[in-house]
Amino acid sequence: MATTNRSTRDRAWRRLRAGHRLASVAALALVLAGAAGPSGSAQDGATDASGDVVGEVRYDARDQRDAWTGRAPLRVDAFELDLDDLGGARLEASVRVAELRSGNVLRDFNARATLFQAGEYPEVRFVLTSVVGSFDPDIGDPQALELIGDLSLRDVTREVRASVTALVDDGWVHVAVQFEVSLAAYGLSAPRFLTLVVEDDVAIEVDASWPLDRDSTTTTR
Repeated sequence: MATTNRSTRDRAWRRLRAGHRLASVAALALVLAGAAGPSGSAQDGATDASGDVVGEVRYDARDQRDAWTGRAPLRVDAFELDLDDLGGARLEASVRVAELRSGNVLRDFNARATLFQAGEYPEVRFVLTSVVGSFDPDIGDPQALELIGDLSLRDVTREVRASVTALVDDGWVHVAVQFEVSLAAYGLSAPRFLTLVVEDDVAIEVDASWPLDRDSTTTTR
């Protein structure tokens, strides 16, 4: 498995998050311009790089009194990408509910038991269906994209659209992804403690990195 320095990844992710608002506007412009590429099976130039992707998933939630962030490792089950043909990209990713941590043991236990029902549904899953926009690995500045895919929580699957910023730094592709999830849209009852109830909209952020093979403009194994 290829490796990259953690501080290098963190620096790239901070840079992406800092410019995410401007990039999101650019992504919206791409959508309005009809730049969406068709979804489909991976092309011959793409290689499976699921073992080389490193990343983290975070959620930001709040109730009437507090706000908090939960974190979990990003697990990539399948990933194929040819930067010359994003329409053929393939991504299947997941988060293990048992690995979500917010720094509050009681809150995490309550979320796993009541919201996620982790015993029956141990994973949250995302499957990519299409990519909007294009990406040039020779551009050193963050670039805007949009991901469209199916997010499954418990036994409900809904389409989500995520705004993405991406850049290449020191031979690695770094991406920062943002979208929101409505608990009600998945038929989930917001966790509560006494009179405090978690708000319905939960912000999701994903940071991920993987090595770039510049000779073939594909990801590496």
